[in-house]
Amino acid sequence: SGAGRPALGLGSCHPGAALLSVDLDYRAAGWHAAGSLVRQGHERIGLVIPDQPLAGDLACRDGFMDFVARRAVTMIELKVAGDIRTLRAKLDRLLASRRLPTALLSMRPAYSLALLTQVLGAGLRIPPDLSLISRDTHPLLDAALPDLTRYSSPSSSLATKAVRMTEALL
Repeated sequence: SGAGRPALGLGSCHPGAALLSVDLDYRAAGWHAAGSLVRQGHERIGLVIPDQPLAGDLACRDGFMDFVARRAVTMIELKVAGDIRTLRAKLDRLLASRRLPTALLSMRPAYSLALLTQVLGAGLRIPPDLSLISRDTHPLLDAALPDLTRYSSPSSSLATKAVRMTEALL
């Protein structure tokens, strides 16, 4: 709280931040995504993350990495700096390599859309050639073909939680 006033943050906080906040459990989402991919037999998984990740991105990556650390899984981290063109260039190199991952977890809906179009444009199928999970959703992804696996939470449930926590602070 600032100046002795109660405060509530909407969104994830970095570890050690002394601020009450409301957000999705991105660590659990990362753990779940890794578990789902490993159970499906994926042994080479790419994680597409911004080069300047937000607290939720870091929590998701940590949950993902904690799960795969105890498994025979090779991780490829694609850090995206700047715009989508950077991601496309990195993905072009990855798609041309012999060490193509069999699955990708994307931290942003825009990344997911770029990955989907580029992978399909390269003649690969989602799935069975490459699995793609989007950590977040967006209305544009609702219309994507093939239908993308993605995490979503009704905003009403987060809003209800935020209102209850705010009422408790007051």
